[in-house]
Amino acid sequence: MHRGFDDDPILGPAYAYWRDKCGVRPMPRRRDIDPTEIPQLLPHLLITELVDGGARLRYRLAGTAVVAAYGGELTGKNCDEVCPPERRASILANYRLICERRRPLLLRHRYLSSRGAPLVCHRLVMPLSDDGDAVTQFVAALRFEFTGKAHEWTGHWADAAGDFTFDRGYSTIVA
Repeated sequence: MHRGFDDDPILGPAYAYWRDKCGVRPMPRRRDIDPTEIPQLLPHLLITELVDGGARLRYRLAGTAVVAAYGGELTGKNCDEVCPPERRASILANYRLICERRRPLLLRHRYLSSRGAPLVCHRLVMPLSDDGDAVTQFVAALRFEFTGKAHEWTGHWADAAGDFTFDRGYSTIVA
């Protein structure tokens, strides 16, 4: 089944790895994810968890490409320490949706880097579960495009192309 990101050089291999680690379970465990098995993806990975009863999001691991794109270290920090208030509610809502559906979420949003460079972030957030039922952590693969105004997209899964804001980005649950 073609999901629209299978040929993406970061998201496609990350999803294939996640699916392989699922085995017969709906989600792999965190301990199943071994970054040494996927060194080419490691710079693009972000491992997170909901804390404080789901009220906050903590970044457990941020790869070097993620740190470079956002302009600062995320590892060990909470979302509310590094993200603007207007984005936090949307970010937490996305993670709660993943917990509810227990399926990956594909997102695409436009940002300005800390240096003011426009970029598009293609993100696939995949759930992890210690018991096979409740989502306990997330592994995300992120690919960044620094393409001038970063609003002229190509591709068949980017129907919402145009000069949109973070709130009008693209997201869909992956079947």
